[in-house]
Amino acid sequence: MIKTIEDLKDYFLYSKDRFNDYVCVDTKIRKEWMLNAETTIIEGRVYRILFKNLGGGVWKATIAGL
Repeated sequence: MIKTIEDLKDYFLYSKDRFNDYVCVDTKIRKEWMLNAETTIIEGRVYRILFKNLGGGVWKATIAGL
């Protein structure tokens, strides 16, 4: 379960198929991510996390390259 933005970064860092993987997060995590204008660096490349609203305060997080 994702409880912090560090957990979200780690989820994609250790994912075996990060570009086809996703995780659901709550609005609190998404808001914190967006307010901090976060990016993540994996193997020397910068990535951003995209969010899609699934309703009810749940967001689908996926990773995309910059």
